[in-house]
This record gives sequence, C-alpha cells and structure tokens, in this order.
Amino acid sequence: MKAKNFTQIQEVVDKLNIDVSDDMIDRLLETVFKTEATQSNHDLQQWVYVDLHSDFVKKTDLIEEIDWEDLKYWLKGEHGKFFFLKVYHPEVNGYHCDVDEFFKDISDLQKIDGVYSYDFVSVKDVVVLDHIDGTDLPFMRLLYSIETPKNASVDQVGITIGDKKISPLDNKFILFDASTQHEAWNHTNSWWKFFIIDIDKRYITL
Repeated sequence: MKAKNFTQIQEVVDKLNIDVSDDMIDRLLETVFKTEATQSNHDLQQWVYVDLHSDFVKKTDLIEEIDWEDLKYWLKGEHGKFFFLKVYHPEVNGYHCDVDEFFKDISDLQKIDGVYSYDFVSVKDVVVLDHIDGTDLPFMRLLYSIETPKNASVDQVGITIGDKKISPLDNKFILFDASTQHEAWNHTNSWWKFFIIDIDKRYITL
C-alpha cells in the first residue's frame, strides 16, 4: 500500500526544522491556552490537552464532546499526558495566529495533492485505547514520528493496527486505514511526538 505522492510527503517532513524540544511543547501549550481565551472564532482551532495526573482536561469548543468521563474509554494511565493539535484541515483553515509560527516549515504539505489534513500529537506515559476513527473514511492515515523515546522497545512505545504491532522507532512512516481498530501507547516518561497526515484515498494505490 503506497501513496502516489508518498515520496513528496517524505521529502517534506524529513526536511522539517521544527523545534520539538519539551520546552517547545510547554510554549505551544501556553500559546493555545492563551488563544482559546482570546480567539472569538473557535472554528479556527481544534485541540485537546489532558494531564491524567491532575485530572486536568482543556480543550476547544470543537471537542466539547470530550469530558473526564469519556476519557477513561479512550485514554488509560495515571500520570500520563496527551496533547493533540489540528494544524491544518481545509474545513477548519488553520489558526491564522501565533500557533502557525511553530509549524510554518510543514506548511508545504498543503501544496501536495491529496493531503487532507495534518495534526501534531504528543503522548507520554499513557495508552490510547483500542478505537476506530470512523467508517467509510475518505482518507488513509500516515503517522510520521518526529521524536521517539530513545532505545524504547515496541512494548514500551508502539501502535497496534488490527493484529499487527509496530514500533515507531523502526518505522518512522506508518500508513494505515484509521477505520481499522488501532491502539497506541507510550509507557515511558518521555514524549513520543508525531504528525498524523491524512491522505485522500484517491491518491492511494494498493
């Protein structure tokens, strides 16, 4: 299974010069928290941040269906953290605010035919439980790991798609159908940082 424009996508993300330090995530969180309070049009942003240690959940209006009771059905852990930020989607049309500055190097993805959306995700010491992201989805999902905990085994950091267990340390690019049951985990205390790039199925060859 391969995207017709897979090579283009690889070339763009492999040239990324994004600061992915833990300090960057702290600054990014500070920015989205501030933006959430000042941005009157919440259609321009979609993100959620969860700190399991403190039962802290912060999110934008677009993800109002998530509450603390929902979390136990898709996140598992006691001290972990989960951060999801939709960087680009044609129907959301990005932030048009300070968040753009963190991801300007990846904006070239928008010029590649078939790129449907892309998100930035960071997880540590947490399990994203078995789930599917919908049926009859118009896209395939490409998970691109930009930083992984060093020397972690697949039992420490990984993703299961169907009955296949995959290590992001060995597979920087993981292409899969998000309508297939999948689960991801990071049992270390270091962030696993990755982009989710959704590609229109019309640009996928089998």
